[in-house]
Amino acid sequence: MKVNVVCSDTGWIYDQFIDAFQLYSKHDIVRNSNEECDVTHYIPYYDVPKRNAVQQPCTAWFSHQETKDPLKTKFISAAYLVDHAISHSYKYAKILRQNKVNNVKQIMPGVDLIRFRLREKFPTKKRLVVGYIGRQYTSSARKNPALLTQISQLPFVEFITTGGKLSLDKVPDFYKKLDLVVSPATTEGGPMAVLEALASGVPILCFEGVGVADEFSTGVIKVKGGNQEYLDKIKELYDSGVCRDLYTKLDTMKQMRSQVEQFTWENFARAHDRVWDSVYAYRQDNKG
Repeated sequence: MKVNVVCSDTGWIYDQFIDAFQLYSKHDIVRNSNEECDVTHYIPYYDVPKRNAVQQPCTAWFSHQETKDPLKTKFISAAYLVDHAISHSYKYAKILRQNKVNNVKQIMPGVDLIRFRLREKFPTKKRLVVGYIGRQYTSSARKNPALLTQISQLPFVEFITTGGKLSLDKVPDFYKKLDLVVSPATTEGGPMAVLEALASGVPILCFEGVGVADEFSTGVIKVKGGNQEYLDKIKELYDSGVCRDLYTKLDTMKQMRSQVEQFTWENFARAHDRVWDSVYAYRQDNKG
């Protein structure tokens, strides 16, 4: 079976998904192809046409619902147009189901457990080494760039970031430099850094209710409230020494990593295979 992955954008998340499909899927995966295929998969959901002109079965990835239109509305309307909606967080899969989208599947992204390994050495600097993985958006309020600036100005913090420019092969070593990963986004389906941080044995600080962060416990520190509460929590973690006293213990790090060991890229691709097999078979059975 041939699956056409329609993706109008580029970036780490899109390319990683498609790489996983091409490496592990049992199907022939093509990208943005004009040839006739058996199934079309849209990444992201807003690539789904307003009127589903595609005759073959189709699925789409629904990362998160934006807070403003038109994408806030399209998150739901696009789900009605595909045979199956796929989301990587329970939160957004639930929102789709609550809006009477019939076929919804949660598929957690993968993490490379060979490349991301538990730390063996730890920061020894007096200040808390805090890291941010990704681009420092200034155009997207949901990424909360103002909070990142505030974090970087804390006198007891040494702030470092990949800036979205660090090559993927160097990212695992970046985690090993950190006492704490920060994810300041207020609306997010991921963040992807959650799985990488846990696999590396590094705690990550997130807002409560943001994507997959709520689906993990040990090592994922959740903040209720706004930016000030987030900053207060960093100060608390620094004053208490918990990042170094608790999250450098081997047993704690193993607990963190154990939460993500099932989420391999192979399992990610094979779960999509099962959805694609299902929608294709359903369409075949209901022809005419």
